[in-house]
Amino acid sequence: MVIVMKIIFDVDGTLFEAFKIALPAFQKVLGHYNKTYSEAELKDMLGRPNLEIWATLLPEEDEDGRQRAFALMDEEELNLIKNDAGQLYDDVKATLKTLFDQGHQLYTLSNCAIEYLHTIVEHFGLQAYFTELICADHYPGESKVQILARILQGETDAVMIGDRFHDIIAGKVNQVATIWCSYGYGLKSEIMGADYTVSRFVEILPIIDSLSRRESNA
Repeated sequence: MVIVMKIIFDVDGTLFEAFKIALPAFQKVLGHYNKTYSEAELKDMLGRPNLEIWATLLPEEDEDGRQRAFALMDEEELNLIKNDAGQLYDDVKATLKTLFDQGHQLYTLSNCAIEYLHTIVEHFGLQAYFTELICADHYPGESKVQILARILQGETDAVMIGDRFHDIIAGKVNQVATIWCSYGYGLKSEIMGADYTVSRFVEILPIIDSLSRRESNA
């Protein structure tokens, strides 16, 4: 017997290759402010909370100014997604289907905006696989640690999957297994203590199979 697990996914850098749309969107928005940053600096912004991103990139702007920049960025990214400029990582859809067919409960937990999250999921036809789509905008001011606790509701038959330190910390604090996606945007130096590492998305399948069977034999 296999234990049904809650499997929680970050989105950018885990499911979705966000930099393909984020780079041109960043460059267009920052052009309005006559600001430029290197690709490496912009890539490091991916996966961070939106307020943190714009406080870093536009430190001279007040909160209203940063919110306007975020709104411009969001609009540009949505247009790019809808025009097929973005893509999922290899085997994401097939892997999610496999996990769904096995009976696991799939969730998202991203620092992105609600419309951005739903646009990605709907554009790539993933909505049928998820129990619930959750992002930071649903709980303003809360960290991933706090939002993950809401999803788990005290359960520990779960795994948090992501590419940045926020994801691994959230899993660790909530005492569930963590999988770091090394193909994403996080640096190895920022990932402390992830239980597992994958270099391709499909590699999560044997890990989750092992976790669910280990739990059932405990």
